[in-house]
Amino acid sequence: MLSLNKGPYVFGEKITYIDFFIYHILDDDTKTIVDIEAEAQVDAEAYPHVATFIEAFKNRPNLKGCIALQ
Repeated sequence: MLSLNKGPYVFGEKITYIDFFIYHILDDDTKTIVDIEAEAQVDAEAYPHVATFIEAFKNRPNLKGCIALQ
């Protein structure tokens, strides 16, 4: 889906509820009992569109502060 769009988000340039949902899932899946401080990340070479999505989401000015508090 991400590879079909012109923007970094699921439906293109504008962020939507589904983007928050997907980021939340990606972020939660990286947190484990061993490393609760882990952040959402992905192999950028293997999954370039997902890596772009994560970076775009984490770098939104209004979300940076919230993500940093986690």
